[in-house]
Amino acid sequence: MSHVYCCSDLHGQYDLWEMVKNIVYADNSFCYILGDCVDRGPAGFKILKEVLEDSEHFFLICGNHEQMFADSMRIKHCTRLHCANGGQSTFDEWKTNGSDRKYIDIIDNLPKWYRYDNKNGEVVILSHSGFTPGPHLGFPEFEDDFIWNRDHFDDEWDEKGGMDNVVMVHGHTPVPLLSHYCYEYMCEMSGKKASHGAYFYCKDPSGKAHKIDIDGGCFFTGSLPLIDLDTWEQNVLFDTNSIFED
Repeated sequence: MSHVYCCSDLHGQYDLWEMVKNIVYADNSFCYILGDCVDRGPAGFKILKEVLEDSEHFFLICGNHEQMFADSMRIKHCTRLHCANGGQSTFDEWKTNGSDRKYIDIIDNLPKWYRYDNKNGEVVILSHSGFTPGPHLGFPEFEDDFIWNRDHFDDEWDEKGGMDNVVMVHGHTPVPLLSHYCYEYMCEMSGKKASHGAYFYCKDPSGKAHKIDIDGGCFFTGSLPLIDLDTWEQNVLFDTNSIFED
């Protein structure tokens, strides 16, 4: 395996998904996807199917939009919450493609987090919304905190109990909107143009970042950070056909 990549929040943007596949397939690499393949854009269900059908190259972690989609499939109607969050396009796509209810169980069984031990000996925790693990990798009590949480951005990182070697990688909150949730980002970006790349934050005294937000907000920015989990290098993919012009 050449590289181990990670991306998040594709939100139905098929051109960006094609770019991810081309990079992964080029040298038989692997990519973790931190949820939210579906909704907002026109090809969410198509992307979801392709991710699930290629476990040799892709591994999907559940996002809040997958969970909302499963809830809509249960009642065979797009829920109010799902519709309010761009779910109608995915629900209609699912109905057009046969309304196969097997995807309820598939989504229900998606992991909410995953541990990857990288080549540098770091413990990389992957989840959709991110959280602040405690000493000895203490995790949230409630499952919703893995997919909906936006209250962790200004938490202090406890380096005790082996946490100095842990890195949390997440999506869910678009980096261009982080000033609403993360004081560190607000201070760093004051007077500057919002970045399209991943944001490395929650840094210790040595400058090492313990959290990385990789949601580029591709539905409205056209940008998708693809990050290498071993080197921390990122490739920001950009869809020139984006509905948003910077």
